[in-house]
Amino acid sequence: MALLFGSMGCVKLFSAQQKNSIAAQVPIISKPLRTLEGRAGWVYAIALSPDGRYLVSGSYNKTIKIWSPSNGTLLHTLKGHGDAVVALAISPNSKVLASGSWDNRIKLWNLENGQLVQTLEGHTDDVQSVSIGPDGAYLVSGSADKTLRVWSLKTGQELHQFQDGDPIRAVAFSPDGQMVVSGNERGTIKICRVRDGAELVRMEAHSKAVRAISFSPDGKTLASGSADGTVKLWSWTTHLWQQTLAGHSAAVWSVTFSPDGKTLASSSYDSTVKLWRLPQGQLFRNITGHRKSVWSVAFNPSGSMLASGGSDLSINLWPLSFP
Repeated sequence: MALLFGSMGCVKLFSAQQKNSIAAQVPIISKPLRTLEGRAGWVYAIALSPDGRYLVSGSYNKTIKIWSPSNGTLLHTLKGHGDAVVALAISPNSKVLASGSWDNRIKLWNLENGQLVQTLEGHTDDVQSVSIGPDGAYLVSGSADKTLRVWSLKTGQELHQFQDGDPIRAVAFSPDGQMVVSGNERGTIKICRVRDGAELVRMEAHSKAVRAISFSPDGKTLASGSADGTVKLWSWTTHLWQQTLAGHSAAVWSVTFSPDGKTLASSSYDSTVKLWRLPQGQLFRNITGHRKSVWSVAFNPSGSMLASGGSDLSINLWPLSFP
């Protein structure tokens, strides 16, 4: 039997045959608008700048590439990390790029010209996730060294360090920038206050590692993706579970909301990207153009396009136009 959760939290039971029938009825997108050339190595991270001018990819081959999403032109190739680049974040003003790597370091770059600005050192194991706050003043990083660290984006100084008993796989600032949310290897989501590191909320969210965290544009909903194959939606106000989106057949690596908050995209080790209609939680599109695991997805500022990167070495741009 398959377990699916409705938008009001009710549980519906479906046989495997019924579930396959439902999946078969979901329209498929298999041809990208554009595939970007010039990449090398698995594409672990994708980010689109808030001003829409830049698409950035981080890869297993230790490089970062900056592209023009409008025409697919490769603008810059950034080198400097000593291992795979697995995390990216762009400041709200689209001027600063932060990258996190398995070399334990975070690097800050000038997004426009690709110049290295600063290297942040302190983590003692892989940097798994980075996020820049809504005011562009602070950066938070999560690491396999079981710490979450807050940095000044201006000076590069480490301001706070929060301990976790497990490797941290995903981090994000709250919409007001006053709290940081982290997901760890155990499947726990924690909410800590930035100014003093106090743990405010702990949620036993998933049965396996939390691999992705994202806030809705209105700041009311938190989405989490997990190695258990599910996406869960949580009320940011009450921190209570709202619904579970079940459809992937393997680990979920990335989740992100569309700019209007009406669509959630999730990518998975099962080689697919799934689009969910909100608030219903209905699966309404399957993107099947990748041949291997899809590590990261990101919407452009208008919501008219979705970018995805994966283990098949490809960066695909998908046109989105739905009734």
